[in-house]
Amino acid sequence: MYGLMRLLSVVICVTLSVWLAVEVPNVAGAAEGGPDPQQERLLSETVQRAEDVDKTTFKGYVAVDTYVDVRQHLRSSNARQELVVFYTSLNVTFDPYFDLYAAWVNKVVQPDKFLVLNLVGIAGKGQEERLQRTEEYFSVLGQEVGPNVLFMVVTHGQIVMNYALLNDILVSNNRPPLNIFVLNHEQPWVADDERRRDNAMLSNSIMSDVYRSMGLVLRNYFYEPLHSSSFYVPLGPQKYSEIVGNATHSIMQTLKPLSQRTYGCLFAGRFLYVENSFLHAERWAMKVLIDSEQMSCHILWDEAQNLQYSHTVDYEDYMRLMGDTVFVPCPAGNNPETFRHYEALEVGSIPLIVRPSPPSPGDVNGGNAKLARDLDFLHFWEGYPGPILSSWSDAEAVMTALVAVPGALDKLQVKVQDWYTSFKALTQQRITSITRGRMELRPQRTATARDQDPSIRLTDNGALADRLSRMESDITALMHLTKSIRDATVT
Repeated sequence: MYGLMRLLSVVICVTLSVWLAVEVPNVAGAAEGGPDPQQERLLSETVQRAEDVDKTTFKGYVAVDTYVDVRQHLRSSNARQELVVFYTSLNVTFDPYFDLYAAWVNKVVQPDKFLVLNLVGIAGKGQEERLQRTEEYFSVLGQEVGPNVLFMVVTHGQIVMNYALLNDILVSNNRPPLNIFVLNHEQPWVADDERRRDNAMLSNSIMSDVYRSMGLVLRNYFYEPLHSSSFYVPLGPQKYSEIVGNATHSIMQTLKPLSQRTYGCLFAGRFLYVENSFLHAERWAMKVLIDSEQMSCHILWDEAQNLQYSHTVDYEDYMRLMGDTVFVPCPAGNNPETFRHYEALEVGSIPLIVRPSPPSPGDVNGGNAKLARDLDFLHFWEGYPGPILSSWSDAEAVMTALVAVPGALDKLQVKVQDWYTSFKALTQQRITSITRGRMELRPQRTATARDQDPSIRLTDNGALADRLSRMESDITALMHLTKSIRDATVT
């Protein structure tokens, strides 16, 4: 109970800018006169080398073993104004989400350096002691974290609150506020119990205030109530660069036109989750149509394996099947936006997507319908030429119509691929502009996406390019305004 209250106190402290029961460590004096004995112990403590991380498909990182190494990397990068993505695991020594997200983060952010540090001795401790140890580590990091560091946060709300504590330590010691990239989601909106979606710890207003107190907040899984206090980044495919994003992989080298593919429609995925959610109903609605032959599609699903929360097929077989499929249904999982949307696009398939609809009069689930619309990421897919359905009952007619017209599938495939190529390039440019502009870093030294891949044609999708161009102007104006306010505050 103490740990929970301590975290809540930190959040209130951030949002109301008053000190309650939390004494924020002062790191300025230690930075000037050298670390105190407690910090000496932490600096000399060897942490677990990221051996588990070394097994992941993303290799473009630097693993650090001690806080001395962290300090050296951060100091040298700050002096050179390099953009650093920093990943550290607070409560576990290895977070499996890292393997899902890291390579895509590296692609869209394009940091000069990607640091990985795993902490030890925290996971097995009680909540109170774990929080105390986390605070000790943050006291050390607080001496070295500069405005050029972007923390990669890959777990749920409680870990976000830990980073609120680090932000408080920085700001209270006259350091620049923290920059974070939140992957996965903060809100437990996957739960059927509405009380868990907007509780005292993770209410939208508290999260917005926490984010506004920070320097820069990037986050995936679009969520309207947090959009004004953060920048949305498309989810992208999982394990990017293992298969998708790896032009040398056999699957990517043998992709065929849609007219030559084996499977007309295939869904390989799960229907059972650890927690129930109203969002999962979309999968079951699709399954009912397929089972009753009202939607011509194959389902590859092993219920026994799903009950163990494991996948029916391994990732490579899954991608190989998808790369030989025309239509890939993409129903909501824990969120409407899934890795499957982007994996289908990467292998040249056509994702089938149902857009959330407004609640009907007297709809008892009106709250759920509003929440689904708050999670609707598709308005960022402006100009997308593929099918977006109003319900799964429309899928059969759409597939039948496209198959009936000679050459229609292959023409649509080209249009969708042109759109997706532009979408990725513009997303990368947008995020690079946001991070380096908002964090006031020097321009990136490496070539742009256009220079690296001459096949990218940014004019292929005028509507998308125009909208993102307007967004860039808004972002630039916002950055100038923010800097002016900060300058005036300092003065």
